[in-house]
Amino acid sequence: MSKTNSLERNRTFRISEPAASESDREIVDSGKGTLLDELRSQGDGSPLPSGIWSNGTRTPETQDLAGTPIENDVLQTQTPSSRKSSSEQAKSKFPQRTFKVILAGDAAVGKTTFIERVCNGVFVSNLSSTIGVDFRVKTIELDDKCIALQLWDTAGQERFRSLTKSYFRRADGVILMYDVTNERTFVSIRQWIQNVEESAGKKIPIILCGNKIDLREELYKGATCVNKEDGKKLARQCGAFFIETSPKTGYNVDTALLLLGREMSSMEDAELLNSMSLVKEDEGTVKKKNCCGGSSKEK
Repeated sequence: MSKTNSLERNRTFRISEPAASESDREIVDSGKGTLLDELRSQGDGSPLPSGIWSNGTRTPETQDLAGTPIENDVLQTQTPSSRKSSSEQAKSKFPQRTFKVILAGDAAVGKTTFIERVCNGVFVSNLSSTIGVDFRVKTIELDDKCIALQLWDTAGQERFRSLTKSYFRRADGVILMYDVTNERTFVSIRQWIQNVEESAGKKIPIILCGNKIDLREELYKGATCVNKEDGKKLARQCGAFFIETSPKTGYNVDTALLLLGREMSSMEDAELLNSMSLVKEDEGTVKKKNCCGGSSKEK
């Protein structure tokens, strides 16, 4: 391999995000002002014209879980030692359920560092951008049940968008992530919601996750950031749950998975009950037909 090709390969893997053209910057800037102005001018959080649960089904209440403890669960935002022991307890049991979870959002919003914090309990900075899709498995104990979460880390660059959409088709839950210090990533959430709606084919739980809140607190006054109320309003419009996290400090990272795991379990239970009721109805119809057929023959 020539020296030139080697340099080109290294440069490809180290690129963080493709540079935006002048026309793209104009679109982003106009969308930024439009969305934030719209959210901040609304007092209620009315549903979007084309939301993922805009087909007449019940829209879940937006939940703000920042700082809310979850009792009787293994994964809690506690000390690293307690998280490690809890994780080992979950690994010692055979998973009773397995769910496919997709982490999506623009490039450099912190999806990979989020997964590193969840799986390894550490914060790793300066990670290279995900190329295509990465895959991890995290086993948790939720409500006395062992659950395996397949965490799919998707690339946020535009050139991988069609690949990311294909992974929504069989997803059980989605974490849509944006960077609270980058309004452009927040503006893109509506497009991500539309991608989920078009590709999933069914109602699935979504968590809108405002990431890197530790940086928002460290930035100087006057910096352009997405505040908590804007995130809650957009989540309410999209019919999603809302939470803010920090992979650096570990704040609410485990709580986000617990919430999503509980929602996916509840939805699966509802589907099983519905399937069982349909089977019983079909069995009753068959028995009724057989009974009527037998009585007609005797006559």
